[in-house]
Amino acid sequence: MNDAAAFTTQRTVPLLVEGPVEVTLDDGTVVTSDRFCVALCTCRRSRTYP
Repeated sequence: MNDAAAFTTQRTVPLLVEGPVEVTLDDGTVVTSDRFCVALCTCRRSRTYP
């Protein structure tokens, strides 16, 4: 990915990011999505984290 974006999150709402999106997880795994919009959970109650 060439363009970088900065976000401020709130724990009560999902973070909506216009795609494509590349997320680096805590273990170093990189997850990519080519969707036009991606919702990332910030509440930490989801079973599957981004």
